[in-house]
Amino acid sequence: QYLPNKPKSKWGLKLWARAGESGLCYDFDVYQGCSRGMYGYQEGYQLGLGAGVVLQLCTSLPDRKDNLIVADNYFTGPHLVSELTSRGIAYIGTARENRLKSCKLMDEKSMKKKGRGACDFSVASCENKSMVAVKWYDNRPVTLLSNCSGVEPTVTVKRWDKKTKDHILVECPAVILDYNKSMGGVDLLDKMCYSYRFAIRSKRWYLYIFWHTVKMAAVNAWLMQRRIDQQQGQKSAPLREFLAELATSLVLYLKRSAGRPSEENLPPAKKQACMAIPRDVRTDGTQHWPIWN
Repeated sequence: QYLPNKPKSKWGLKLWARAGESGLCYDFDVYQGCSRGMYGYQEGYQLGLGAGVVLQLCTSLPDRKDNLIVADNYFTGPHLVSELTSRGIAYIGTARENRLKSCKLMDEKSMKKKGRGACDFSVASCENKSMVAVKWYDNRPVTLLSNCSGVEPTVTVKRWDKKTKDHILVECPAVILDYNKSMGGVDLLDKMCYSYRFAIRSKRWYLYIFWHTVKMAAVNAWLMQRRIDQQQGQKSAPLREFLAELATSLVLYLKRSAGRPSEENLPPAKKQACMAIPRDVRTDGTQHWPIWN
């Protein structure tokens, strides 16, 4: 697939992933095209590709009340938030204004006149809950859509001002902080997977998916090991060292030593049981004796 927005590798395979804040991958799916025949009849894809990807990856979520999904503006839309609300899943995501046509928010010029920290919001009812669209102006406006967070409580954050060349205090809605806190897990997973890549070149495309799956499994194992070390108050090894030890253990697993095996390590020889002569042969007379001429 051709990916024009990628900085270096513009040709490759696209994977959708659901990852935690630490980069731990919980579920992923391979992109197979946006045609209706491929995705349109699966669960959630009737709402569009972006919403369908989110709903498909949410099918493996554990059944609990504190699930939170955070995504960017490629996936966010009112229909997706409404469907997730009906399933009891919290959602925060940046949104494109052309998907919020019925939501009238302050335009960019008006917010620029008010200065940094200007904020506008709109609330709509959704499955006995509120769906909030918040537009906040920092260096440029950003719009977020959520069913679990809104403007209040506002907090004061530090921002660098180019005119005064000093830090200034800017009011920030709560949904911005919640988004920044939980966003970036998939990017962190990509960074760790591509830090130490497998040097393979093949015309068989499925090999790249296989080895990328192996790499994600290794990164997940390192993240789980680091979590255990933090709980026990121990220092965890870096990712590079962990991958090297993992590769060494896999190579040396059940590997025979070179040379002839020593007699000390050999198991004791088992005595072969002698075959007893059948009774009908032993008592049939002397006809079975050899005859010498």
